[in-house]
Amino acid sequence: MTTPQDRAEPGFRHLLRVQTKAAHDTAEAVFSRFINDPRAGLAWFLAAQHAAFAALQHGAQTGALLSDLTARLEADLADLGRVPVAVRGIDIDPLAVDYLVLGSRLGTEVLRRRLMAETPPVPIPSYFLACAAPGLWRQHCACLDTIAPDSPRARHLTIDVIAGYELFRRAAGAQPD
Repeated sequence: MTTPQDRAEPGFRHLLRVQTKAAHDTAEAVFSRFINDPRAGLAWFLAAQHAAFAALQHGAQTGALLSDLTARLEADLADLGRVPVAVRGIDIDPLAVDYLVLGSRLGTEVLRRRLMAETPPVPIPSYFLACAAPGLWRQHCACLDTIAPDSPRARHLTIDVIAGYELFRRAAGAQPD
């Protein structure tokens, strides 16, 4: 038996994920060198994350979380003797920034577990120990689902999230090996 929820159209959050999947996958592919060899790519990965987050810093509603992540990355990079190469910031909707930042926390949790499984163990940088913020993610998803999927706001957010993924790709490409 189907319920009304089973027949409901997907909300904007689901459509945003579908419509930005190619950009997400392209950005994630750039980080495969870290995923495939976390020990060798750690400093590079942290530098790329810092460069991208710093370029997004001005727009987030989750400013405290983004500031914490950036500070953690700065400390981790200082410990590794690494200076990230900055990339030019972009002006995107704060909801798009939050989608990127909060979504990255989910992926970072997977990467943290992978680092913990390395033999011999890799010291876990503080960036990977930051809260995954599942409550903020759920709130953000609920907020996104209040947006009409066929609205100009939805189209604008989709474009901005794609630009954000491109920013992460550029930040990774800007970091030396």
